[in-house]
Amino acid sequence: MKKEYILTPQQEKFCRYYTQNEALFSNATLSYAEAYNYKLDTLSHEQPVLEKGKDGKPTKFGSSKYKVAYDTCAANASRMLKMDKIQKRITECLNELMTNEFVDSQLMKVIVQNDEKSSKIAGIREFNKLKQRILDRQDITSGGEPANIIGIEYIVPKKLN
Repeated sequence: MKKEYILTPQQEKFCRYYTQNEALFSNATLSYAEAYNYKLDTLSHEQPVLEKGKDGKPTKFGSSKYKVAYDTCAANASRMLKMDKIQKRITECLNELMTNEFVDSQLMKVIVQNDEKSSKIAGIREFNKLKQRILDRQDITSGGEPANIIGIEYIVPKKLN
């Protein structure tokens, strides 16, 4: 498939993290932070004191370095998701991911973890129906009753001596 658009390396990383990273999947803010090298886990959550009262106690606090960076990532990720070229690339990345092998591996994880209530099961069923890997067959001629078939001849091959 020929791309009609060009992404920056960071935009490509964002699309990959957003669609194909298990820990970041579908989290635009954290995908943006990773792609643009924001080290959120290293930033302080401590809020700086902006004002103190007459008694010297803090009365007004600013935003922590973490909150400023997180909010920046959230705003930029939101803008990025509105771009047509980003949406097209995300669709391509998701289509690359949705292979029989990937879906089978997800089913195996559900089986190994004995997670019968997993929401993945419904998704796996839908994928298999969409790809016609499993066909639901129904008898539409007899209304569910045993069919009464008359006049069919079976041709049995003769034994060769």
